[in-house]
Amino acid sequence: MFGIKVRLIIEMLLFFSFFLHLSCQSFSKSDTLDKKGTYYLSPDGDDNNPGTLNEPWKTLEKANMALKPGDTVFLREGTYRGIINPVSSGENHQQSITYQSEKPHGAILIGDESSKYIINMERKHFVTIDGFKMFPARGGFGYIKNCSHITLSNCQMEQSSTVYIQLLYIDSHYNHLLFNSFSKIHGDGCRFMNSGHNVIEGNSFSKIGHSPLNFYAISSQLSSHNIIRGNIFHNGWGRNFELFNPDNCLFENNIITNAFNGAKSADSYSKVLSTNSIFRNNFIFDNWGGVIASGSYDAKLGGKEGYDPSLGADESTPLMFVNSRVYNNTFANNPMLAWALSDNSRKNDNPIRSNIFKNNLFYHNGYTGDFTFFKIRGTGVSDDNLFLSNLFFGEKPGKATMRMGEKLYTVGSLHEEFPGQFINNIDADPLFSNFQNRCFTLAKGSPAIDAGRPLTKTLGSGSGTELYVSDALFFFDGFGIEGESGDIVFVGKPGNFARVLKADIENNLLILDRSLQWKEGDSVSLPYAGKAPDIGALQYGNTGILTVTPMAHLVTSTPAQEVTFSAIIEGGKGKVDMMWDFGDGNVSNKAVPRHSYKDIGDYVVRLKCKDTSGTEAETNFLVRVEQPLDPNKPLVYSNFEREDFEEWGFLWDRGPSRERSTYYPEMREDGKGQCMCVSTEGNNNTLATNIKLRIWDIDKYPYIKFSYRIPPGVPVGIWLRPWPSEERPERVCIGGSPANSSGEYINVERYKLIDDGEWHTIEIDAREIKKAIPGLNLLHSFEFETYGKSKEGQKFWFDDFSINPF
Repeated sequence: MFGIKVRLIIEMLLFFSFFLHLSCQSFSKSDTLDKKGTYYLSPDGDDNNPGTLNEPWKTLEKANMALKPGDTVFLREGTYRGIINPVSSGENHQQSITYQSEKPHGAILIGDESSKYIINMERKHFVTIDGFKMFPARGGFGYIKNCSHITLSNCQMEQSSTVYIQLLYIDSHYNHLLFNSFSKIHGDGCRFMNSGHNVIEGNSFSKIGHSPLNFYAISSQLSSHNIIRGNIFHNGWGRNFELFNPDNCLFENNIITNAFNGAKSADSYSKVLSTNSIFRNNFIFDNWGGVIASGSYDAKLGGKEGYDPSLGADESTPLMFVNSRVYNNTFANNPMLAWALSDNSRKNDNPIRSNIFKNNLFYHNGYTGDFTFFKIRGTGVSDDNLFLSNLFFGEKPGKATMRMGEKLYTVGSLHEEFPGQFINNIDADPLFSNFQNRCFTLAKGSPAIDAGRPLTKTLGSGSGTELYVSDALFFFDGFGIEGESGDIVFVGKPGNFARVLKADIENNLLILDRSLQWKEGDSVSLPYAGKAPDIGALQYGNTGILTVTPMAHLVTSTPAQEVTFSAIIEGGKGKVDMMWDFGDGNVSNKAVPRHSYKDIGDYVVRLKCKDTSGTEAETNFLVRVEQPLDPNKPLVYSNFEREDFEEWGFLWDRGPSRERSTYYPEMREDGKGQCMCVSTEGNNNTLATNIKLRIWDIDKYPYIKFSYRIPPGVPVGIWLRPWPSEERPERVCIGGSPANSSGEYINVERYKLIDDGEWHTIEIDAREIKKAIPGLNLLHSFEFETYGKSKEGQKFWFDDFSINPF
């Protein structure tokens, strides 16, 4: 499996290690039977009971009224109506108010009609909510406003609806969102609005219609010092996250995969628009569209027309990407761009400026087109955005390209044309040890080993705990959050290390936890082995600090197929104990366990390690279980029936003119179930919808079949769109109804649709596009679209759409 650099610990245990994963949790009833401040709820209880083990309460309302600082209530297995909103707050971490599922995921919270949210708290502090399933009957998971020190951990949150943002933090600080799973959500998963000093760690985000996690702030100072660490973003229905205006944000050790340009997401790009922030040690791979965009624009994040009417903010807020450090990340096997910098803001000069991309590894990105891995466009993108000591590789040397304005550049031409902006980058195969199983460790002899550069250098010679450096923005100091420790840095050479207590980015000063000596120009970096830091998210070799790189064979399996797990462990003292949690309720303490999964799905596997010195390390990774591919079945089939919504609802979109077309399922007039209606009503006379595919090989799946009903005179075109490339047309029309117009685009006019108002069925061959684009084999989407002839109120219908094998 792909490796994940875990959080490094030398002198103290990781504060959050006491948040054990759910399957490892247990509670001794004998220990809590007579403990003061411990209470119980049961679906069969009675609120007139004393709330003891043998005489539990029944309702959350009773617990809300009764709990005091330091109290814990355990909820027995079963389903509970009601909301979590204690009358009292806790006083500190030791005297918090705790709601705990007695058995992990045994207690199911569904909310009630009194609130749109299961958790509904304002001005509450030091409250912990742990181990629940949240399946709201209506509304969302949580509304947390003007709160602090709220810990939400180990919860499974699914099937939220009727509200757009399912878990909403507003003006809330010093909160922890830990080891939860979010899935099957139609709008946004979790939003932090004008909230700072929050820790979001170890969570899983999948199947979320728009954006799984987002940070919004009407000014960057209102959303500062947040930590997003060790999460798995694997949406599948849309983009993976949005960072809109955070300041001093740490985004590290995350997995970012399976983004998709779905029907509810507008595009597949995650958004990074931050100030003074760190983006490091992340794994970004197998995303089905553009991956990350830092495109400045004026966004409505507050005010009466914004996302929070109560804020009274200006109509729009300029979003910028400034003074941030992007380093030691691995971007691999994304079919489109890995990152794009652009400017659409009208309120600022150079809103994309002074960022540094350093020691990153870009491998085999943009493989469906020109191997273009990066794009820079717009007058507001300053030329002081630097690219230092990165590895850029396509299919072979000289193939990887970056778009600068309207021109494509190879690594060599970037150095020649922009020598002050591109320095010491290399173009070479990084030689991963097991790329097929998404293990991104570097094999011996990799050109990425020792090919990076130190993050910064010392200014002047000296000794002590105050270290002036040329750039302090690379370093994390804990942000003043209890339990967080700053970076360990090597100064001058490995072994001469200290921990950062304070990173003063205004004065480029690091305050260290011990006295060191240094010379002017000494390197300052995070721990590494060898002569220099490596390129990419994983360091090769023993840095002297406990690191764990887990692996799985096979990373993608089928139900009942055995998967072998193992880990590379370096830097540990003595024997290292291991605990695997396979994400399906099963665990193992073996060094090389074997496990099989019963059901299809994405499984978040957690590995915890502890050496004899007490140092701990924890990491998450992803195993995907899929049905075996049947070569005789369709690549995709959409029948538009309500019960199959997940099979089609996030695939069909409104087409290129998404704001100007309406599409919706409705019952067929012949009684044969639901179909899809495409209409121009109220939408500027455009008929358009499309279906995007992850990878569609038309030599393997050439045949497209669907039924349709087109009234007389309604223009409908059949279009195929390849993945973007400089060397081919954007899209090609292959036929349509008599009134269809293809505008300036190529129309091979191979297929005719009948516009008599009756249902018809047609099968077409996608390989007809090769008449316009010889040699093409990968398509991105099928589209219905027309140009110039549609009128207000026109409609057409289609049904039973499939893409079938050769």
